[in-house]
Amino acid sequence: ALLRENLVAAQEYAQKLEEGEEDPDKRPERDLKLEIICQALRGELPVKAHAHRRDDIFTALRIAREFGLGMTVEHATEGHLAADVLKELGARVILGPYLCGKGKVELQNMSLEAPARLAKAGVPFALMSDHPETPVQFLPVQAALCVRAGLYEDQALRAITIDAARLCGIDDRVGSIEPGKDADLALFSAHPLSLQAKVLAVFVDGRKVR
Repeated sequence: ALLRENLVAAQEYAQKLEEGEEDPDKRPERDLKLEIICQALRGELPVKAHAHRRDDIFTALRIAREFGLGMTVEHATEGHLAADVLKELGARVILGPYLCGKGKVELQNMSLEAPARLAKAGVPFALMSDHPETPVQFLPVQAALCVRAGLYEDQALRAITIDAARLCGIDDRVGSIEPGKDADLALFSAHPLSLQAKVLAVFVDGRKVR
């Protein structure tokens, strides 16, 4: 209810700003909070919904559709229990972290099989570490565990590279090796998801830094 209240207030604020362009006397007093929400309504800022349970996930998606928000659902712990529905709703989710316990009731249905189920259903997803909840350097370990639980190796690698970049809206710069993108690269001694893999070299903007 609070979320909808603020989104509606931002819509009304945006309308008053438009009216103020034609008639300065109608221009509203500046509201920095509503200005930020207006950017989200215009699609200029991504919206991230922190949701674990199915009911909260569906609420977030309903609000996203109602207000035309470019939203990703963060965590989506119970999303795999309704993967087909998420596909129908056009959900985009960022799963994780998985290197943690089930210390609260929202995590009771957490499963490493979730990424494989969402992949099978065709739901766009990426993996997160929720740094510093789980240090970011363990993100490949999470991906490897998801492979053991049924996710294809190439899907797991994409979930921490190009698919993650795409869901964050920065795939024009990072996430894959293509002409025109940032030349930030890492060279490994083995497959990046292998626990035995060691970093041999790191390049930032095409310059070797390690």
